[in-house]
Amino acid sequence: MECVNTETFTRIFRETYSKYSSKLALQSPEFDVNNPIMAAEMKSSSGKVRILLGPPEFHPEITIKQNDGTKYNLGDIYGFESAADWMRKRRNSGEIKSGLRGEVEWLFDLLTYAVLEIEEFKWLKHED
Repeated sequence: MECVNTETFTRIFRETYSKYSSKLALQSPEFDVNNPIMAAEMKSSSGKVRILLGPPEFHPEITIKQNDGTKYNLGDIYGFESAADWMRKRRNSGEIKSGLRGEVEWLFDLLTYAVLEIEEFKWLKHED
């Protein structure tokens, strides 16, 4: 992963959030950029999504926390068959972009196209 500063992280995250905001019931991200770990958190009435970027490899990590205290990380999400299928298909498709922008977009795609299909996460879906 390329060297990423806080300005790059927040800019890429804001741009990516704006492309997906009409599909996800999440408020605009709030940032906590205490180098070397940077975080973006998006809240909703039923929980929040937190994405961390930090050492050692500087790959983004996702945590979804519901208001009842239930927490899910990427490994937990992978435990849902539909999400695991989506991740495998996406990985095998060759469509994943490299770099921070590609990884952040992949996480938003995961939320939008895989996680929203899981009953436990219906609260993330923006209602028209």
